Order: sequence, then structure tokens, then C-alpha cells
Amino acid sequence: MTVSPHRSAVTRLAGARDQERRLDVARAAAVGTRAEQLAQERLSAGHADVAAREQWLHWVDEGESLAPWADGEWAPSDLTGPHAETARVGRDLRVVQERIRKGELELGRAVAGTARRIEALDRVAKRKGPRSR
Repeated sequence: MTVSPHRSAVTRLAGARDQERRLDVARAAAVGTRAEQLAQERLSAGHADVAAREQWLHWVDEGESLAPWADGEWAPSDLTGPHAETARVGRDLRVVQERIRKGELELGRAVAGTARRIEALDRVAKRKGPRSR
């Protein structure tokens, strides 16, 4: 038996809302304890899950997101009006974010490589010992 996309989206949204309620109860119980921050982080993730499920249900029912102008490269190509420029900006921001992410990865690799070289030089220097003059 195949479940319709709408029914699946509704079921998943209901599950996410149930989980969100459980996480809210857990956060309330953790107030003032060392577990409070973790409980708040989990609740925030639960809020994000509910929002994503709501967005998905809307897309299944309507064939577009709740804010198609903010979809960037996934926005409808025939988007016009006041939000068309926002869609282009969103697309450009995704490109910039991807470049930043790649730059950060390259920088991290370079720093790690430099640290390894410094450690190797330190090992060589220790083996040779202090040089007498």
C-alpha cells in the first residue's frame, strides 16, 4: 500500500510536533541544571524540524514553498515582481557561502599541514640536542 505524499507529510509533521512538545517539557525540567543548555539546543532543533515539516507539507500541497522568492536557485524561473531581486540575491549569497566554506576548509588544511611541519622540526631539533658554540 502506497501512502500519499500529503498523508506522509501530515504524519511526519504530527510526529515532529509531538517531539517538540516532549523536548519543551524536558527543557522546562532542566532549567537551572547543567543540562539546561543541551535541552535548549535540542528544543531549538525540534523547532527547526517542525518548521521544515510545515514547509514540506505546504510544498506538497501547493507545489511551491511558503516563500518562493527566498528559494534562490530553486525559485521558479518565471518569478517576477518585488521579490525577483531577492531571489537573485539569495542565489548569490549561496555562492558566496560556498566559497567561504571552501576557503575555510583550505585554511584548516594549511594550518594542520603547518602544525605537522613544526612538530617534525621540533622532533629533529630535540634529537640533535642543543648546539654548543
